[in-house]
Amino acid sequence: MGLLLKSSLWLGAVVGFVFGLIYPASVLLFKCIIILIFTLIGAMVVVYLKKNAFVGLLTIQDGAFIGGISGFSAAFAAMLVNIPFNLSLFFSLVPKSNNFTDSVSDLGVSILIILMFMTFIAALSALFNTFSGLVAAYCYEKTENPQVEPENDILIDD
Repeated sequence: MGLLLKSSLWLGAVVGFVFGLIYPASVLLFKCIIILIFTLIGAMVVVYLKKNAFVGLLTIQDGAFIGGISGFSAAFAAMLVNIPFNLSLFFSLVPKSNNFTDSVSDLGVSILIILMFMTFIAALSALFNTFSGLVAAYCYEKTENPQVEPENDILIDD
């Protein structure tokens, strides 16, 4: 379970880092596509782990777990990459103060607000990715382990 946790955490963080670099430079339509991708990172990580044989038998609970962990780490990593962009946007919108202590106070409050926002969005991403990882694991479970239908004939030995 430790290897599964570690690999899903790192894969999600790498994907989130890549999407975090792409996100600020994109136009509005592309941002909608990236938001859609953030809801499917869990399924992508489950498919990647399964295709490269990092996991053997994958249950629905494992898929949900992988999806949630990778979704949280991907969203958090993407927003961590965007902190300088977010801070510059915040300071361009907030009126400038002549007092240095007010500026430092604004910086501390803005970092606190950004961290709370990052945690909330990462938890929301984890929720959506839990479901997408669950669906991917369910599809793998149904395709790899087909249910054997019982025969209608009843054989009674005397």
